[in-house]
Amino acid sequence: MTSRQKYLFLINPVAGGRDKHGLIDLIEELPWAVRPHILWLEQEMHAQELHNLICTDKYDAVVAAGGDGTVHLVARALIGTGVPLGILPMGSGNGLAKDLGLPLAEADAIQTLFFGTPKPLDGIWVNQKPCFHLSDMGLNARVIRDYASGSYRTLKAYAWHLLRFYFSAGPNQLKLTIDGEQVYDGDAYLVAVCNGMRYGSDLFINPRGKPDDGLAEVVVLKYFPKSAGPDILLDLMTGNLDPDYFECFTGKQILLELKHPWPWQVDGEYGGESTTCEAQIQPGLIQVLC
Repeated sequence: MTSRQKYLFLINPVAGGRDKHGLIDLIEELPWAVRPHILWLEQEMHAQELHNLICTDKYDAVVAAGGDGTVHLVARALIGTGVPLGILPMGSGNGLAKDLGLPLAEADAIQTLFFGTPKPLDGIWVNQKPCFHLSDMGLNARVIRDYASGSYRTLKAYAWHLLRFYFSAGPNQLKLTIDGEQVYDGDAYLVAVCNGMRYGSDLFINPRGKPDDGLAEVVVLKYFPKSAGPDILLDLMTGNLDPDYFECFTGKQILLELKHPWPWQVDGEYGGESTTCEAQIQPGLIQVLC
């Protein structure tokens, strides 16, 4: 029996394009000490508003039922509270849940929420925004910018936008400094600052990532001819990144400097365009039920 008494479930009704009402029966099957409070995210809720709610009502655990965007919102609200995050993966990708080894089946995931143990999850402050999974600049962020503004939030829609930009995108000139040492100076199509391993699309951008090791990986997709696209896609699908096209660095303090402004994103949230990006790892920023 869990010692946690008071749970808050935050359910995103549109995540993954799946009906969520059957969740209520699954949740209520377990012998909770206090009947969980269930809140449907029918409209946008800001992290600070949610943070205030968590602190005021003194919850013992807060569950994000949705995709990576919902998980990011709840994780951000939990910073500084000491309250663990529970993840009920119901999005189209669920990248962080997969990287944490959490069960994807609803009934099994709810069991983990009830019996799981809080474990530390690192965060990376990227341009002063918290990142718990993956952040990047370049090609993927450009895709996310248009994907997020579209009416369809599926993997097929993401793939469509990626294909559109693949043939039109060009490289940018990147200077990368990690822990005070310049480690890269050259062309890049994408640079990812990672706490996790894979995107929600199951493409492995950082196969050696560990979300609780106190380190961030920076992966650079270097210049490549468009004819190499299928090989690069295969690399991302298998996690065997060819060093001719990918270069990976590890550290705690990160500075990206670009010749031209580039779009950037944090955990799937578009952040705008910039010629610089500063990032810093913060070990154990929150706790997550595993």
